[in-house]
Amino acid sequence: MGMLHTMPLRHSTSLANLTTQKDDCSQPTGAGGPMQASPLLKAYGAGMGGDGHNYTEDCLGINIWTKPQTGEKAKAVLFWIHGGGFSSGNANAPFMDGARYANDEDVVLVSIHYRLNILGFPNAPGLKEQNLGLLDQRLAVEWVRDNIANFGGDPKRITIFGESAGGGAVDMFAYAWTADPIIAGIIAQSGAAGSMPPSGNGKTPNSAWYAVSKAMGCGGAEAGEKTVECMRGKPTDLIMKELDRQTTGPGITPFGPVADGKLVFKDVAQRGDAGNFIKVPLLVGNTDHESGLTTAIAAAAGGKNPFSSGSSGPGAAMMGGTNASASAIPSGLAAMLPKDFNPMNIMDSLMSCGSGTAASVRIKNNIPAWRFRYHGDFNNTSLGPGTGAYHSSDVPAVFGTTELRTGNVKDTPEEAQIIKEIMRAWATFAKDPAKGLTSLGWPIYDAKKDTLIRIGYNNQPGLNLAPATQYDQVCGMMKSMMGMMGI
Repeated sequence: MGMLHTMPLRHSTSLANLTTQKDDCSQPTGAGGPMQASPLLKAYGAGMGGDGHNYTEDCLGINIWTKPQTGEKAKAVLFWIHGGGFSSGNANAPFMDGARYANDEDVVLVSIHYRLNILGFPNAPGLKEQNLGLLDQRLAVEWVRDNIANFGGDPKRITIFGESAGGGAVDMFAYAWTADPIIAGIIAQSGAAGSMPPSGNGKTPNSAWYAVSKAMGCGGAEAGEKTVECMRGKPTDLIMKELDRQTTGPGITPFGPVADGKLVFKDVAQRGDAGNFIKVPLLVGNTDHESGLTTAIAAAAGGKNPFSSGSSGPGAAMMGGTNASASAIPSGLAAMLPKDFNPMNIMDSLMSCGSGTAASVRIKNNIPAWRFRYHGDFNNTSLGPGTGAYHSSDVPAVFGTTELRTGNVKDTPEEAQIIKEIMRAWATFAKDPAKGLTSLGWPIYDAKKDTLIRIGYNNQPGLNLAPATQYDQVCGMMKSMMGMMGI
Protein backbone atom coordinates (compact mmCIF):
# COMPACT_ATOMS: atom_id res chain seq x y z
CA MET A 1 0.00 0.00 0.00
CA GLY A 2 0.85 3.69 -0.13
CA MET A 3 3.82 3.96 2.21
CA LEU A 4 6.14 2.10 -0.18
CA HIS A 5 3.71 0.10 -2.25
CA THR A 6 4.09 2.07 -5.47
CA MET A 7 7.66 2.95 -6.33
CA PRO A 8 8.06 6.42 -7.86
CA LEU A 9 8.99 6.80 -11.51
CA ARG A 10 12.58 7.93 -11.84
CA HIS A 11 14.06 10.06 -14.61
CA SER A 12 12.75 9.04 -18.03
CA THR A 13 13.50 10.18 -21.58
CA SER A 14 10.37 8.64 -23.08
CA LEU A 15 7.41 10.70 -24.26
CA ALA A 16 4.50 11.11 -21.87
CA ASN A 17 0.92 12.19 -22.50
CA LEU A 18 0.47 15.32 -20.39
CA THR A 19 -2.89 16.33 -21.86
CA THR A 20 -4.94 14.08 -19.60
CA GLN A 21 -5.46 14.31 -15.86
CA LYS A 22 -4.26 11.70 -13.39
CA ASP A 23 -6.83 9.36 -11.89
CA ASP A 24 -8.12 10.14 -8.40
CA CYS A 25 -6.10 9.00 -5.42
CA SER A 26 -7.39 5.79 -3.82
CA GLN A 27 -10.26 6.46 -1.44
CA PRO A 28 -13.45 4.85 -0.13
CA THR A 29 -16.23 5.48 -2.61
CA GLY A 30 -19.20 5.55 -0.25
CA ALA A 31 -21.10 3.44 -2.76
CA GLY A 32 -24.77 3.24 -1.87
CA GLY A 33 -24.40 5.83 0.88
CA PRO A 34 -26.31 9.06 1.38
CA MET A 35 -24.15 10.91 -1.14
CA GLN A 36 -25.73 8.72 -3.79
CA ALA A 37 -29.30 8.99 -2.49
CA SER A 38 -30.03 12.48 -3.77
CA PRO A 39 -29.42 13.66 -7.37
CA LEU A 40 -28.13 16.98 -6.03
CA LEU A 41 -25.77 15.30 -3.57
CA LYS A 42 -24.62 12.86 -6.23
CA ALA A 43 -23.69 15.76 -8.49
CA TYR A 44 -22.02 17.51 -5.59
CA GLY A 45 -20.14 14.33 -4.67
CA ALA A 46 -18.39 14.33 -8.04
CA GLY A 47 -15.81 16.55 -6.37
CA MET A 48 -15.25 14.09 -3.55
CA GLY A 49 -15.11 10.90 -5.56
CA GLY A 50 -17.77 8.26 -5.97
CA ASP A 51 -19.37 6.40 -8.85
CA GLY A 52 -17.77 6.78 -12.26
CA HIS A 53 -14.32 7.77 -10.98
CA ASN A 54 -11.12 5.88 -11.63
CA TYR A 55 -8.84 5.40 -8.64
CA THR A 56 -5.20 4.52 -8.35
CA GLU A 57 -2.41 4.57 -5.83
CA ASP A 58 -0.20 6.07 -8.55
CA CYS A 59 -2.20 9.29 -8.48
CA LEU A 60 0.25 12.09 -7.79
CA GLY A 61 -0.04 14.68 -10.51
CA ILE A 62 -0.24 18.40 -11.20
CA ASN A 63 -2.78 20.21 -13.36
CA ILE A 64 -1.66 23.51 -14.91
CA TRP A 65 -3.78 26.07 -16.74
CA THR A 66 -1.92 28.95 -18.35
CA LYS A 67 -2.18 31.45 -21.16
CA PRO A 68 1.41 32.62 -21.63
CA GLN A 69 0.82 34.38 -24.94
CA THR A 70 -1.02 37.28 -23.28
CA GLY A 71 -0.67 39.51 -20.22
CA GLU A 72 2.26 39.43 -17.82
CA LYS A 73 5.28 37.45 -18.92
CA ALA A 74 5.72 36.14 -15.37
CA LYS A 75 2.23 35.60 -13.98
CA ALA A 76 1.13 35.15 -10.40
CA VAL A 77 0.42 31.52 -9.51
CA LEU A 78 -2.64 30.23 -7.65
CA PHE A 79 -1.87 26.75 -6.28
CA TRP A 80 -5.04 24.82 -5.30
CA ILE A 81 -5.30 22.06 -2.67
CA HIS A 82 -8.67 20.29 -2.72
CA GLY A 83 -10.75 19.35 0.30
CA GLY A 84 -12.42 16.13 1.41
CA GLY A 85 -11.50 15.69 5.06
CA PHE A 86 -8.05 14.35 4.09
CA SER A 87 -9.95 11.17 3.24
CA SER A 88 -11.49 11.77 -0.17
CA GLY A 89 -11.69 14.29 -2.99
CA ASN A 90 -9.84 15.13 -6.18
CA ALA A 91 -8.63 18.03 -8.29
CA ASN A 92 -10.31 16.88 -11.49
CA ALA A 93 -13.95 17.76 -10.86
CA PRO A 94 -15.33 20.05 -13.60
CA PHE A 95 -16.18 22.76 -11.09
CA MET A 96 -12.48 22.97 -10.14
CA ASP A 97 -11.36 23.49 -13.73
CA GLY A 98 -8.88 26.36 -13.88
CA ALA A 99 -9.30 27.34 -17.53
CA ARG A 100 -11.54 30.34 -16.85
CA TYR A 101 -9.16 31.63 -14.20
CA ALA A 102 -6.17 31.48 -16.52
CA ASN A 103 -8.14 33.07 -19.34
CA ASP A 104 -9.94 35.85 -17.43
CA GLU A 105 -7.53 36.82 -14.66
CA ASP A 106 -4.07 36.49 -16.23
CA VAL A 107 -2.77 34.01 -13.64
CA VAL A 108 -1.43 30.47 -13.77
CA LEU A 109 -3.78 28.07 -11.98
CA VAL A 110 -2.28 24.90 -10.53
CA SER A 111 -4.07 22.04 -8.77
CA ILE A 112 -2.73 18.79 -7.37
CA HIS A 113 -3.56 15.36 -6.05
CA TYR A 114 -2.12 14.09 -2.78
CA ARG A 115 -2.40 10.79 -0.96
CA LEU A 116 -5.47 10.45 1.23
CA ASN A 117 -6.85 8.50 4.20
CA ILE A 118 -4.88 5.41 5.23
CA LEU A 119 -2.42 5.81 2.33
CA GLY A 120 -1.66 9.44 3.08
CA PHE A 121 -1.99 9.50 6.87
CA PRO A 122 -1.59 5.90 8.10
CA ASN A 123 -0.52 6.60 11.70
CA ALA A 124 0.91 3.09 11.60
CA PRO A 125 3.58 1.59 13.89
CA GLY A 126 7.23 2.04 12.98
CA LEU A 127 6.87 4.49 10.11
CA LYS A 128 9.27 7.43 10.00
CA GLU A 129 6.69 9.67 8.33
CA GLN A 130 2.95 9.62 9.03
CA ASN A 131 1.84 12.74 7.12
CA LEU A 132 2.63 11.54 3.62
CA GLY A 133 -0.21 13.52 2.08
CA LEU A 134 1.22 16.77 3.43
CA LEU A 135 4.66 15.83 2.12
CA ASP A 136 3.07 15.28 -1.30
CA GLN A 137 1.73 18.84 -1.14
CA ARG A 138 5.13 20.23 -0.23
CA LEU A 139 6.83 18.32 -3.05
CA ALA A 140 4.32 19.75 -5.52
CA VAL A 141 4.99 23.30 -4.28
CA GLU A 142 8.72 22.73 -4.73
CA TRP A 143 8.14 21.39 -8.25
CA VAL A 144 6.07 24.44 -9.13
CA ARG A 145 8.78 26.75 -7.77
CA ASP A 146 11.39 25.02 -9.94
CA ASN A 147 9.33 24.64 -13.12
CA ILE A 148 6.44 27.11 -13.29
CA ALA A 149 8.49 29.70 -15.21
CA ASN A 150 8.33 27.30 -18.16
CA PHE A 151 4.55 27.77 -18.10
CA GLY A 152 4.61 31.56 -17.82
CA GLY A 153 4.41 31.62 -14.03
CA ASP A 154 6.36 33.66 -11.51
CA PRO A 155 8.02 31.37 -8.92
CA LYS A 156 8.27 34.33 -6.53
CA ARG A 157 4.50 34.85 -6.52
CA ILE A 158 2.99 31.51 -5.53
CA THR A 159 -0.17 31.73 -3.44
CA ILE A 160 -1.40 28.45 -2.01
CA PHE A 161 -5.15 28.22 -1.53
CA GLY A 162 -7.55 25.50 -0.54
CA GLU A 163 -10.93 24.72 0.95
CA SER A 164 -11.95 22.54 3.91
CA ALA A 165 -9.07 20.07 4.34
CA GLY A 166 -7.29 22.12 1.71
CA GLY A 167 -7.85 25.26 3.77
CA GLY A 168 -6.44 23.52 6.81
CA ALA A 169 -3.51 22.22 4.77
CA VAL A 170 -2.44 25.65 3.50
CA ASP A 171 -2.47 27.01 7.05
CA MET A 172 -0.57 23.95 8.32
CA PHE A 173 1.97 24.64 5.58
CA ALA A 174 2.60 28.03 7.19
CA TYR A 175 3.55 26.42 10.50
CA ALA A 176 5.57 23.57 9.02
CA TRP A 177 7.91 25.21 6.53
CA THR A 178 9.21 28.36 8.19
CA ALA A 179 12.82 27.60 7.22
CA ASP A 180 12.04 27.50 3.49
CA PRO A 181 8.66 29.16 2.84
CA ILE A 182 8.60 29.35 -1.01
CA ILE A 183 5.09 30.84 -0.96
CA ALA A 184 4.10 34.51 -1.15
CA GLY A 185 0.53 34.29 0.15
CA ILE A 186 -2.15 32.02 1.62
CA ILE A 187 -5.91 31.81 1.01
CA ALA A 188 -7.74 29.49 3.43
CA GLN A 189 -11.40 28.74 2.75
CA SER A 190 -13.38 26.98 5.50
CA GLY A 191 -10.31 25.56 7.18
CA ALA A 192 -7.42 26.59 9.40
CA ALA A 193 -4.70 24.78 11.31
CA GLY A 194 -6.42 25.50 14.62
CA SER A 195 -9.83 24.24 13.54
CA MET A 196 -8.72 20.77 12.42
CA PRO A 197 -7.84 18.43 15.30
CA PRO A 198 -5.04 15.94 14.55
CA SER A 199 -6.11 12.32 14.22
CA GLY A 200 -3.19 11.06 16.29
CA ASN A 201 -0.27 12.11 18.47
CA GLY A 202 2.53 10.62 16.39
CA LYS A 203 3.54 8.23 19.17
CA THR A 204 0.61 5.86 19.62
CA PRO A 205 -0.59 4.13 16.43
CA ASN A 206 -4.15 4.93 15.46
CA SER A 207 -6.54 2.23 16.65
CA ALA A 208 -8.21 2.59 13.25
CA TRP A 209 -5.02 1.30 11.62
CA TYR A 210 -5.18 -1.88 13.65
CA ALA A 211 -8.89 -2.25 12.95
CA VAL A 212 -8.19 -2.25 9.22
CA SER A 213 -5.06 -4.40 9.43
CA LYS A 214 -6.90 -6.98 11.51
CA ALA A 215 -9.80 -7.09 9.07
CA MET A 216 -7.31 -7.54 6.22
CA GLY A 217 -5.80 -10.59 7.93
CA CYS A 218 -2.62 -8.83 9.08
CA GLY A 219 -3.33 -8.92 12.78
CA GLY A 220 -4.11 -6.15 15.22
CA ALA A 221 -2.16 -4.34 17.93
CA GLU A 222 -0.52 -7.58 19.03
CA ALA A 223 1.24 -7.79 15.64
CA GLY A 224 2.70 -4.29 15.91
CA GLU A 225 5.04 -3.24 13.11
CA LYS A 226 4.47 -6.54 11.29
CA THR A 227 1.08 -5.19 10.25
CA VAL A 228 2.74 -2.61 7.99
CA GLU A 229 4.68 -5.11 5.89
CA CYS A 230 1.63 -7.34 5.66
CA MET A 231 -0.61 -4.46 4.58
CA ARG A 232 1.84 -3.53 1.83
CA GLY A 233 1.04 -6.84 0.24
CA LYS A 234 -2.71 -6.26 0.17
CA PRO A 235 -4.48 -4.89 -2.94
CA THR A 236 -5.34 -1.23 -2.49
CA ASP A 237 -8.89 -1.65 -3.78
CA LEU A 238 -9.60 -4.23 -1.08
CA ILE A 239 -8.23 -1.90 1.59
CA MET A 240 -10.55 0.84 0.33
CA LYS A 241 -13.52 -1.53 0.45
CA GLU A 242 -12.66 -2.32 4.05
CA LEU A 243 -12.54 1.41 4.83
CA ASP A 244 -16.00 1.68 3.30
CA ARG A 245 -17.23 -1.06 5.62
CA GLN A 246 -15.76 0.58 8.70
CA THR A 247 -16.80 4.16 7.96
CA THR A 248 -20.33 5.49 8.37
CA GLY A 249 -19.65 9.09 7.35
CA PRO A 250 -19.61 9.45 3.53
CA GLY A 251 -16.02 9.72 2.40
CA ILE A 252 -14.74 10.52 5.89
CA THR A 253 -12.32 8.10 7.57
CA PRO A 254 -10.44 8.24 10.90
CA PHE A 255 -7.20 8.86 9.03
CA GLY A 256 -5.89 12.42 8.84
CA PRO A 257 -2.93 14.61 9.78
CA VAL A 258 -0.94 13.34 12.76
CA ALA A 259 0.65 15.66 15.34
CA ASP A 260 4.24 14.68 14.61
CA GLY A 261 5.88 17.90 15.80
CA LYS A 262 7.33 18.48 12.32
CA LEU A 263 4.44 19.14 9.95
CA VAL A 264 1.50 19.16 12.35
CA PHE A 265 1.53 20.63 15.84
CA LYS A 266 -0.66 20.36 18.90
CA ASP A 267 0.39 23.79 20.12
CA VAL A 268 -0.72 25.79 17.08
CA ALA A 269 -2.19 28.55 19.27
CA GLN A 270 1.06 29.03 21.15
CA ARG A 271 3.10 28.95 17.95
CA GLY A 272 0.79 31.51 16.43
CA ASP A 273 1.10 33.86 19.39
CA ALA A 274 4.89 33.53 19.21
CA GLY A 275 4.90 34.30 15.49
CA ASN A 276 6.36 30.90 14.65
CA PHE A 277 4.88 30.62 11.16
CA ILE A 278 5.56 31.81 7.61
CA LYS A 279 4.92 35.53 7.65
CA VAL A 280 3.05 36.10 4.40
CA PRO A 281 -0.33 37.83 3.89
CA LEU A 282 -3.46 35.79 4.54
CA LEU A 283 -6.99 35.83 3.13
CA VAL A 284 -9.21 33.59 5.24
CA GLY A 285 -12.90 32.94 5.63
CA ASN A 286 -15.81 30.54 5.54
CA THR A 287 -19.36 30.15 4.30
CA ASP A 288 -22.36 31.53 6.14
CA HIS A 289 -24.01 28.15 6.79
CA GLU A 290 -21.23 25.57 6.85
CA SER A 291 -23.46 22.92 8.42
CA GLY A 292 -25.89 23.15 5.51
CA LEU A 293 -23.89 20.34 3.91
CA THR A 294 -24.48 18.15 6.97
CA THR A 295 -28.17 19.08 6.81
CA ALA A 296 -28.39 17.91 3.20
CA ILE A 297 -26.57 14.66 3.87
CA ALA A 298 -28.67 13.98 6.96
CA ALA A 299 -31.85 14.55 4.95
CA ALA A 300 -30.66 12.06 2.34
CA ALA A 301 -29.86 9.61 5.14
CA GLY A 302 -33.41 9.71 6.48
CA GLY A 303 -32.88 12.50 8.98
CA LYS A 304 -29.88 10.95 10.75
CA ASN A 305 -26.49 12.64 10.81
CA PRO A 306 -24.26 9.93 9.30
CA PHE A 307 -21.24 11.45 11.04
CA SER A 308 -22.72 11.04 14.53
CA SER A 309 -21.39 7.54 15.18
CA GLY A 310 -18.68 5.28 13.90
CA SER A 311 -16.61 8.16 12.55
CA SER A 312 -13.77 10.06 14.13
CA GLY A 313 -10.81 12.17 13.17
CA PRO A 314 -10.59 15.68 11.74
CA GLY A 315 -13.14 15.16 8.99
CA ALA A 316 -15.82 13.78 11.29
CA ALA A 317 -15.24 16.48 13.89
CA MET A 318 -15.67 19.20 11.28
CA MET A 319 -18.86 17.63 10.00
CA GLY A 320 -20.48 17.27 13.42
CA GLY A 321 -19.44 13.68 13.97
CA THR A 322 -18.42 11.62 16.98
CA ASN A 323 -16.32 14.33 18.58
CA ALA A 324 -19.16 16.80 18.16
CA SER A 325 -22.07 14.62 19.25
CA ALA A 326 -24.20 15.74 22.17
CA SER A 327 -23.05 12.88 24.39
CA ALA A 328 -19.42 13.95 23.92
CA ILE A 329 -19.98 17.46 25.27
CA PRO A 330 -18.88 17.73 28.92
CA SER A 331 -21.83 18.29 31.23
CA GLY A 332 -20.37 21.53 32.59
CA LEU A 333 -20.28 23.03 29.13
CA ALA A 334 -23.55 21.47 28.04
CA ALA A 335 -25.27 23.62 30.66
CA MET A 336 -23.79 26.70 28.98
CA LEU A 337 -25.17 25.86 25.56
CA PRO A 338 -28.43 27.27 24.23
CA LYS A 339 -31.37 24.91 24.74
CA ASP A 340 -31.85 24.63 20.99
CA PHE A 341 -28.16 23.85 20.33
CA ASN A 342 -27.77 21.26 17.58
CA PRO A 343 -24.41 19.42 17.58
CA MET A 344 -24.67 19.19 13.80
CA ASN A 345 -24.24 22.99 13.73
CA ILE A 346 -20.88 22.83 15.46
CA MET A 347 -19.35 23.08 12.01
CA ASP A 348 -20.56 26.68 11.64
CA SER A 349 -18.80 27.83 14.79
CA LEU A 350 -15.71 25.70 14.24
CA MET A 351 -15.04 27.21 10.82
CA SER A 352 -16.00 30.77 11.69
CA CYS A 353 -13.97 30.86 14.90
CA GLY A 354 -11.03 29.19 13.19
CA SER A 355 -11.04 31.85 10.48
CA GLY A 356 -11.13 34.62 13.06
CA THR A 357 -8.26 33.14 15.03
CA ALA A 358 -6.09 32.66 11.94
CA ALA A 359 -6.66 36.27 10.86
CA SER A 360 -6.07 37.66 14.35
CA VAL A 361 -2.78 35.77 14.73
CA ARG A 362 -1.47 37.44 11.57
CA ILE A 363 -2.61 40.89 12.62
CA LYS A 364 -0.99 40.41 16.03
CA ASN A 365 2.28 39.71 14.24
CA ASN A 366 1.90 42.71 11.90
CA ILE A 367 1.09 40.59 8.86
CA PRO A 368 -1.70 41.80 6.52
CA ALA A 369 -4.83 39.65 6.79
CA TRP A 370 -8.31 39.86 5.37
CA ARG A 371 -11.37 37.92 6.48
CA PHE A 372 -14.44 37.06 4.39
CA ARG A 373 -17.76 35.28 4.78
CA TYR A 374 -19.48 33.83 1.70
CA HIS A 375 -23.28 34.14 1.65
CA GLY A 376 -24.20 33.15 -1.91
CA ASP A 377 -27.23 30.83 -2.07
CA PHE A 378 -28.24 30.18 -5.67
CA ASN A 379 -30.34 27.58 -7.47
CA ASN A 380 -27.45 26.14 -9.44
CA THR A 381 -25.40 25.41 -6.32
CA SER A 382 -28.14 24.66 -3.78
CA LEU A 383 -28.38 21.24 -2.13
CA GLY A 384 -31.98 21.75 -1.09
CA PRO A 385 -34.15 23.77 1.29
CA GLY A 386 -32.36 25.14 4.33
CA THR A 387 -28.84 24.36 3.15
CA GLY A 388 -27.95 27.99 2.40
CA ALA A 389 -24.31 28.88 1.76
CA TYR A 390 -23.12 25.44 2.84
CA HIS A 391 -19.60 24.08 3.34
CA SER A 392 -17.76 24.25 -0.02
CA SER A 393 -20.48 26.19 -1.85
CA ASP A 394 -17.92 28.94 -2.38
CA VAL A 395 -15.60 26.69 -4.42
CA PRO A 396 -17.45 26.88 -7.76
CA ALA A 397 -17.88 30.62 -7.25
CA VAL A 398 -14.13 31.01 -6.81
CA PHE A 399 -13.46 28.99 -9.97
CA GLY A 400 -16.29 30.59 -11.94
CA THR A 401 -17.92 27.21 -12.55
CA THR A 402 -21.22 27.47 -10.65
CA GLU A 403 -23.20 26.30 -13.67
CA LEU A 404 -21.39 22.95 -13.41
CA ARG A 405 -21.92 22.34 -9.69
CA THR A 406 -25.24 20.54 -9.46
CA GLY A 407 -26.41 20.79 -13.07
CA ASN A 408 -26.35 23.25 -15.91
CA VAL A 409 -28.62 25.95 -14.50
CA LYS A 410 -27.49 29.36 -15.73
CA ASP A 411 -26.12 31.95 -13.33
CA THR A 412 -28.42 34.81 -12.42
CA PRO A 413 -27.08 38.28 -13.37
CA GLU A 414 -26.33 38.96 -9.69
CA GLU A 415 -24.56 35.62 -9.29
CA ALA A 416 -22.48 36.23 -12.41
CA GLN A 417 -21.33 39.57 -11.01
CA ILE A 418 -20.50 38.06 -7.61
CA ILE A 419 -18.41 35.42 -9.35
CA LYS A 420 -16.48 38.07 -11.26
CA GLU A 421 -15.83 39.93 -8.02
CA ILE A 422 -14.63 36.91 -6.06
CA MET A 423 -12.41 35.68 -8.91
CA ARG A 424 -10.92 39.14 -9.30
CA ALA A 425 -10.29 39.39 -5.55
CA TRP A 426 -8.46 36.04 -5.35
CA ALA A 427 -6.37 36.86 -8.42
CA THR A 428 -5.60 40.38 -7.17
CA PHE A 429 -4.41 38.93 -3.87
CA ALA A 430 -2.14 36.50 -5.72
CA LYS A 431 -0.65 39.28 -7.85
CA ASP A 432 0.09 41.49 -4.84
CA PRO A 433 -0.59 39.69 -1.53
CA ALA A 434 0.36 42.66 0.65
CA LYS A 435 -1.61 45.43 -1.05
CA GLY A 436 -3.79 43.99 -3.80
CA LEU A 437 -7.03 43.67 -1.84
CA THR A 438 -6.61 47.15 -0.40
CA SER A 439 -6.73 48.46 -3.97
CA LEU A 440 -10.18 46.86 -4.28
CA GLY A 441 -11.39 48.62 -1.15
CA TRP A 442 -11.17 45.55 1.08
CA PRO A 443 -10.16 46.61 4.61
CA ILE A 444 -7.45 44.79 6.54
CA TYR A 445 -9.02 42.74 9.32
CA ASP A 446 -9.76 44.35 12.67
CA ALA A 447 -11.92 42.26 15.00
CA LYS A 448 -13.32 45.43 16.61
CA LYS A 449 -14.38 47.17 13.40
CA ASP A 450 -16.60 46.55 10.37
CA THR A 451 -13.91 44.74 8.40
CA LEU A 452 -15.50 41.33 7.76
CA ILE A 453 -16.12 41.20 4.01
CA ARG A 454 -19.49 39.59 3.28
CA ILE A 455 -19.44 38.18 -0.25
CA GLY A 456 -22.81 37.70 -1.92
CA TYR A 457 -24.74 38.99 1.09
CA ASN A 458 -28.47 38.71 0.29
CA ASN A 459 -27.29 37.33 -3.06
CA GLN A 460 -26.20 40.79 -4.14
CA PRO A 461 -22.83 41.86 -5.58
CA GLY A 462 -20.73 44.69 -4.22
CA LEU A 463 -18.73 45.33 -1.08
CA ASN A 464 -20.60 44.62 2.16
CA LEU A 465 -18.86 45.01 5.52
CA ALA A 466 -19.88 43.84 8.99
CA PRO A 467 -18.31 43.43 12.43
CA ALA A 468 -16.81 40.00 13.07
CA THR A 469 -18.38 40.04 16.53
CA GLN A 470 -21.73 39.45 14.85
CA TYR A 471 -20.61 35.90 14.08
CA ASP A 472 -18.00 35.19 16.77
CA GLN A 473 -20.13 35.34 19.91
CA VAL A 474 -19.67 31.63 20.68
CA CYS A 475 -15.93 31.46 19.99
CA GLY A 476 -14.87 31.67 23.63
CA MET A 477 -17.23 28.86 24.54
CA MET A 478 -16.10 26.87 21.50
CA LYS A 479 -12.47 27.16 22.54
CA SER A 480 -13.26 25.84 26.01
CA MET A 481 -15.46 23.07 24.66
CA MET A 482 -12.92 21.87 22.12
CA GLY A 483 -10.22 21.85 24.79
CA MET A 484 -12.31 19.81 27.21
CA MET A 485 -13.22 17.40 24.42
CA GLY A 486 -9.57 16.92 23.56
CA ILE A 487 -9.96 18.38 20.09
